[in-house]
Amino acid sequence: QDSGAVVHAAGMKFDTDQTNNIAESNTLDDYEEGIITGALTCGTGTISVDATYDQLSYTKIGRLVHVQGSLVIDGVSSNAGTVSLNLPFTATQLTESADVTCGIAAYYGMNALKSAAPINIRISGGNSSATLLEWTTTTEDGSDMAENFTSSSQLYISFQYCVQ
Repeated sequence: QDSGAVVHAAGMKFDTDQTNNIAESNTLDDYEEGIITGALTCGTGTISVDATYDQLSYTKIGRLVHVQGSLVIDGVSSNAGTVSLNLPFTATQLTESADVTCGIAAYYGMNALKSAAPINIRISGGNSSATLLEWTTTTEDGSDMAENFTSSSQLYISFQYCVQ
């Protein structure tokens, strides 16, 4: 009556069958908020994230995970090749690329990107990390993404993906 009620339940079921109350694909039974320490891995060398600016927040509702935050780079050493970012959960594995999702990262202090577009964050099924890619006029390219990072680069990240 006063909107102050707290309901404790195993989850909410979103279908018309009210006879079976066990967890299944139509039952919302998982919610979690947390922090993950963001880490960048490159093909060779290192990209170090400043320990005072290395946390990304995530919210998991059912099987959808949203990640956001900012990472500040404080050092690079012989960085070359591809770049990946760790994920809080492993992405779901589906067929026919139905599991592929993308997000974006705005940036500051990067070297000679191929265009002025945001950086693409690609997550493919079954992976525990996301790949950072540059846009060109015709395609995406991540083969030399690591070379763009400097010791003062910053990434502003937002993406979502599905888990099992």
